[in-house]
Order: sequence, then structure tokens, then C-alpha cells
Amino acid sequence: MADGTVPGKYFYVGHDKPTNRELKKRALVNIALFLAHTKTVAVQANICDEQNVDRVNNKLPLSNACGQFGESYQDLRCPHASESFMECPPDPNMQMIAVVKGENSEGSVPPFFCGPKQYFPFTGYYDADTN
Repeated sequence: MADGTVPGKYFYVGHDKPTNRELKKRALVNIALFLAHTKTVAVQANICDEQNVDRVNNKLPLSNACGQFGESYQDLRCPHASESFMECPPDPNMQMIAVVKGENSEGSVPPFFCGPKQYFPFTGYYDADTN
């Protein structure tokens, strides 16, 4: 069982009994299904980036690009010291907006946006109820 960064969400990747072949098969099938689903969604929707899904008061903050589900992406670090060479120090002045492929259809969620709070104390939100 693997803990994700979303509290209460788990992904089955095996069991602590390495000799149980049935549990190994379940884990491999689960991983294969996850990868197949991810690829299918990416091809069908022409996306490869994270989607804006963490709602606050039934609205989707455009600042979800800075982190969703209580996660602050700029504070993430590699868990093992041997991987720390892959980290980039956060740029406190960086501003980013997602690139949207093709036309945004009516009612589609606007692209993510992230920037320093000192410049953007409020980045806006998408309210599905008004569109």
C-alpha cells in the first residue's frame, strides 16, 4: 500500500508478504491499469499536465498551480539525500501560467496560474456554477 500526498487516498502496489504470488499479481495489474488510464486520458484530452481539481467552496482556484490538497509545490523536496541533486531552488519571483492547447471550449476550466503572493494576493477562481 502506498500513501499519496492526498490524505486518506491510497494506491495498492503490493503487500508486505513478498511470497504471495496472488498479491504480487494484483499489485502489477493495478499499476498497469493506472498507467494505461493515465495514457488514455492524456491522449484523449491532449494533456500531460496536472488538472485543476481541488475545489474550495465549490470553486477551482487558479492558484492550484502552486499546490493542491494542502500541498505547497515549492516546498517539496526529494525524500532521499542521494536524489537532492535533482532539486531546483524555488525562484520567489517566478510567475507561471499554463499553456492551453487548442481552443478553450465554453465552460472549460481556465489554465493554472501561480505567482508570488506579494504581487498576486488573489489569483481568481473558476466557478462552475456561473458558467
